[in-house]
Amino acid sequence: MEINAKWKFSPDYFEQFWADWILYRSKYRKHVMQFSLGSLFLGISILTISLLIATKYSFLGLLLLTSGIGSLIWHYFDKNRWFQIMIRESDLDSEILISFTEKGLKTQGKTSNGESTWEGIKDFIIAKNGFFLVLQRGLSIYVPQYALSGDMNLIKEFYLAASESNKIS
Repeated sequence: MEINAKWKFSPDYFEQFWADWILYRSKYRKHVMQFSLGSLFLGISILTISLLIATKYSFLGLLLLTSGIGSLIWHYFDKNRWFQIMIRESDLDSEILISFTEKGLKTQGKTSNGESTWEGIKDFIIAKNGFFLVLQRGLSIYVPQYALSGDMNLIKEFYLAASESNKIS
């Protein structure tokens, strides 16, 4: 059986990629917003308390407030910078086709074609809007769910079956 995924790079694709990467692939970036908001809340709380009862902790409040604002700015600046680089460096008119079978996957694109067995895939991560194929070196290929001609769980079964047969042999 063969399942095909066919899509074009677009701003919507990159937005989905970023959102899923933050939640499912990043180790620390998914917690930046909680850290920022927590720092802002603590900073404002400590500043308010220190101003009301004249304590010496106003510097800590300012430090936490600055840290929260800085991490919020950094998060949105980094996302915008990444997005602009991806738009600039990607050929938005090119179509990507990946065919998944029990043996592996074949890719076809405007600039390159390739073939890989499932042994070259280190991990398969299902995300909210698609899935990640994590390669041996930690790089990942993001395949959006809307591009699939079949069920992504069946693709995961291909991967798991190949992984199990490699463990046995």
